[in-house]
Amino acid sequence: MLLMRLCCFTLLLTAILSGCVVKDVRNSTIDAVPKDSPYTSRLNEPQSNAYFHYARARMLLAEGDREEATEAYLNAIVYDPDDENLRFELAELYLIMGQMRKAIRVVEDILLRDSYHWL
Repeated sequence: MLLMRLCCFTLLLTAILSGCVVKDVRNSTIDAVPKDSPYTSRLNEPQSNAYFHYARARMLLAEGDREEATEAYLNAIVYDPDDENLRFELAELYLIMGQMRKAIRVVEDILLRDSYHWL
């Protein structure tokens, strides 16, 4: 029985260690960047910034900070003015905060921007 366990342990150890062998990553061509193409950051794309502010608004709402969440939604709308979902969520937040006039104004803006879609 002891011999059987020793054999199983040896086979298992060999299998594990053989899976840990990796090639030299310092000479890898995966990280090679063509010298001709300049680096293009995606941090300044409007969609990326809109998503950042939207995620921040959701996080602030989860923490209960409605005022800062409102600012984050407004910033997201600046970066992605065509996204009606952002405006609807902002209107819903205004309703929760009891700011009915602002909520109505946001919904009116949505209807004015794309009235055919909602008729």
